[in-house]
Amino acid sequence: MFIGAGHITLRQLLSHQAGLHRIRGVVPTAEELLDHVNVTDLIAAQVPHRPDRGGTGYHGFTFGWLVAGLVKQVTGMGLREAVEVELSKPLGLDGFWIGAPEAEWHRVAQLFPPTPKVLRAERFAARAERYSTTRYLAEALIVDGWERLVFDDPARRILGAEMPAANGVFTARALAKMYAALATDGSVDGVQVLSPETLREAGRVQNRSRDYVLGLPMRWRLGYHQAFTAGRPAWKAFGHFGYGGSGAWADPETGLSLAFVTSRLGSVTTPVGDTRLPRIGAAALGVVRQLDGVLPARHRRSWAGRPHSRPTSRRGR
Repeated sequence: MFIGAGHITLRQLLSHQAGLHRIRGVVPTAEELLDHVNVTDLIAAQVPHRPDRGGTGYHGFTFGWLVAGLVKQVTGMGLREAVEVELSKPLGLDGFWIGAPEAEWHRVAQLFPPTPKVLRAERFAARAERYSTTRYLAEALIVDGWERLVFDDPARRILGAEMPAANGVFTARALAKMYAALATDGSVDGVQVLSPETLREAGRVQNRSRDYVLGLPMRWRLGYHQAFTAGRPAWKAFGHFGYGGSGAWADPETGLSLAFVTSRLGSVTTPVGDTRLPRIGAAALGVVRQLDGVLPARHRRSWAGRPHSRPTSRRGR
């Protein structure tokens, strides 16, 4: 995989500072997203582009293909295979795929668009591209024909493709279990997913400036952003929200991992306008903090992810 121009570090790429956020105009239509190899080549060939002020710009679509290319170079495996070998099988996850096997499609919920559907993505993009404040949002998150591919394709081809940024298929239970390793010492149920040193580095904030795509500070880590919750912030928590409102995060401070998946999408383009996961997260953290305040210290230690005979993480779903 070759990135078109300039020197880009791995840290810049993983923290969304590479300037490779554009999918609109790089990949002409959503139909072409089904061709993993071609999309990888198109994204890798683009010239980095960012505002003069620099900073982070959410690589909403492109991030998945860029990371998949890196994984391929390092391991020789595609991302779909790497997820299965490194995460799904070792952790015993039932329902954790980048592109679901066809034999499992009957289990996958039908997606429903926001209701009422008053703003189609293409219409939004046409308006957004006129203004400097929203142009980057359209470039990063909207491809012509995307809604038709997601909601109106009888063959459900999106389920079988390798589309790393857009067709992860998960149960909340499986997603929360994976994040449980990130909420503790890098392990869950005796399986070491990451070393404690790697986990600490992955959770370190790389940039606190306003993201030029999303328009707000994301406090990007290496691949993860701040876990947004209603009410009192959880500053050490990190994870990722996804298209329409699904997402998950881990909080090393409390040992809590939480995942939420939905089939009725709450926003036209991004989860920014969907408050379900932030509200669920605030409620879960509120319970955890109350329990930590009233339970004996020996129980609090285990719930904060320190060694103890009891489970070392909480998994929300």
